[in-house]
Amino acid sequence: MTVVGNSANWMEAILKIRYSLVLAIILISWSSGFSQFIDRSLSIKGGFNLANIIGKNTANFEYNKGIMIGLSKNVWPTDSRFNSQIEIIFTMKGACAAYKNELDEDVEVFYELYYIEFPFMLKFNMRNGKQENNDSNIFLNAGLVYGFNISAESVEENDIIKNISSQIANQEFGFVGGVSYESRFKNENKFSLEFRYNRSLSNILETDEFDNYNEVFSIILGFGIFDF
Repeated sequence: MTVVGNSANWMEAILKIRYSLVLAIILISWSSGFSQFIDRSLSIKGGFNLANIIGKNTANFEYNKGIMIGLSKNVWPTDSRFNSQIEIIFTMKGACAAYKNELDEDVEVFYELYYIEFPFMLKFNMRNGKQENNDSNIFLNAGLVYGFNISAESVEENDIIKNISSQIANQEFGFVGGVSYESRFKNENKFSLEFRYNRSLSNILETDEFDNYNEVFSIILGFGIFDF
């Protein structure tokens, strides 16, 4: 395996992760100050991504598989049909594409983009009545997401890995939407299943010559881990 890049890029990625954890602690601490009004549980989430890059010069791009994992917390009264949620997520995006090399051979390249994201979503409870009085609920979710890229690589079939972080924008803004099912076991541990769509609104490339955007479909499982 050949690796093109240096350790400085990984050091920068580690620093970004540290800053994101600090921000997550601040957000969770802030929301806990309103614990008398909110669902006090903190949930862990994980799921499977189908990611693609859309826009100019992406006709030969196809979906690439990835994962996501993170934490979420409700920050709005749970006795309302409207709810809101903040998250911190590590997610894998990108695409795969087929090219002709200099020998006119078909070569498949995987673009693997790694992000830390902070989605903020509004949630509409589709069932009547208070959320805490129902064993299960179905929500329509929609919101905005801010993220920053911590690493970007292209991987060819012959295991050549190239660092392409300099070609990817450091920050990303987008929207997120989907539907989720949430239930409680014995009124304690919360379980959720969510289908989510995430698309960037800002150009993911550093260049201004043309615009490309991340697009991700996700299936996510969530579990309540403890209460504040």
